[in-house]
Amino acid sequence: MTWTKLPAWTGTVHIGCLTCSPVPDNAHLCRLDRMLAVGFGAVTVTKDGTCLYDEQEWMHSHRHRDPLGMTDEELEDAIETCGEDLVEYPTLATYEAAAAADPDHDWRVCFYAPLHEEEYQRQGPEAWVLIRSGEGFA
Repeated sequence: MTWTKLPAWTGTVHIGCLTCSPVPDNAHLCRLDRMLAVGFGAVTVTKDGTCLYDEQEWMHSHRHRDPLGMTDEELEDAIETCGEDLVEYPTLATYEAAAAADPDHDWRVCFYAPLHEEEYQRQGPEAWVLIRSGEGFA
């Protein structure tokens, strides 16, 4: 192994405000079906520190290759009305497949959003372990 396995986070897992959903029991592992999107904020996937996925760049590139056949203006209006769920984001499973094929690297996913942030490191097959939790921004 040429990368360092970091210890699992043992501190408080930040979830945002007091009215947000409670922290699930499995919060120390990232689900493979989790969408790589926070909307307001950013999600990144890195391999040895090199960014392979950036939510904002992905969203920008997909607005210009819209599968719904809308103009950029129509898509902007639809996103304002319907939210960004209109665009289908990749899930962590996409990068788990890549990591499984090339496992001897430091794979990470970071979610940075208002009132919470999490960083997970891939530490084995289908095991993306929480290594950092923070208060995010706002």
